[in-house]
Order: sequence, then structure tokens, then C-alpha cells
Amino acid sequence: DGTTAWHMLDRARVTSGDQVLVVGATGGVGLYAVQMARLRGARVAALGGGADKARQLRDWGAELAIDYRTDDVLARVREWTDGRGVDVVVDPLGAGTWATSIAALAPFGRYVTCGILTGAEVTLNLAPFYAQQQEVLGSTGGSRADLARVLAELGAGRLRAAIWRQFPFAEAPAALTALDDRARVGKIVLQVTG
Repeated sequence: DGTTAWHMLDRARVTSGDQVLVVGATGGVGLYAVQMARLRGARVAALGGGADKARQLRDWGAELAIDYRTDDVLARVREWTDGRGVDVVVDPLGAGTWATSIAALAPFGRYVTCGILTGAEVTLNLAPFYAQQQEVLGSTGGSRADLARVLAELGAGRLRAAIWRQFPFAEAPAALTALDDRARVGKIVLQVTG
């Protein structure tokens, strides 16, 4: 997840001063993206479902945490950016969040995705897209250099791994069930050895 997030931010050219919206921010890729964008000097807004998840996103480095279940996401983003929209949207989810993600972009904004968890088919109104000179970027995995950089940042304590719960191998079915737990923030680790 860390390597994927690092590569996404590289593809989107995230740099100091950018305003970045991380969608799906409570998942593995999203939590790394929040931290990494901050590490690069960006200001970060993040989406999570529920007040508790929003609070946790602030703990992970989000300047603005938006509860997508109760908040008007676009209104909050517009208020945070003085009506401009964000420079970058990091969206690992796909079709289910596409319309909001594209609507949140500023002129010259960049949308980067690495996943289709909520679907692969989207539509795009080309008129505002080309008039605002926006970009859509695909990203997958990362390189060995990306992995080395992530490991170095973890080792230096500038990044944290997001582990929600750990299960012994004998409880693998419970670990799989826990993947659907709506309270989950981060990853589940299945311990293969004692």
C-alpha cells in the first residue's frame, strides 16, 4: 500500500503548497497518501465515514477531515480552498467516488487513481474538463525505488504503518470477516508464525 501511494503522488506531481483531497482515506493506500502528501509539504483533506474516522484522519495528518456520510463534501472542499477546488485528488476507489472527485478539482487539477473497488466505468463531461485543463492519471504499484523510499521513511519514523488489528493464522476466517468491519481504519495483519 505504501509503495502504491508513493507512486500515485509521484504520478500526480504532489509538491509543497498543493491542496490534496484523499478519498478512501481510512484504507491502507489512503492513510499512506495522507501522510506522504503532508511529508511533501501539501495541505491535506481526507474523506472518512463517520465522526470517529474523521477524528482519526486528523490524527494521521489530515488538516481537514470530512465525514462523507453527513457532510456536503464539495461544499467543505470549496470552503477549505476558498472556492477554488483542490490541486490533486488521490482516489483509490473508482466509479463510486468519481463524480465527487472530479467536481472537487481546481483548474489545472490532477486526479489520480489506482483502483476500481467501486466500479470501473465512469462518464466525463469533456467541456469543463478541457476548459479547466485538468488531468486524469492512472497509477499502479510502484518501482523498487518507490519501495526503498517508503521503507526509508518508515525506518526514519516519518511514516507510520496503519495496522488496525492482528490475528493469529488459526483465526484467518475472523480476519477475513473483520475486513468488512465499518470501524476499521488501516490494515489487518494475519500472523503466519507465533
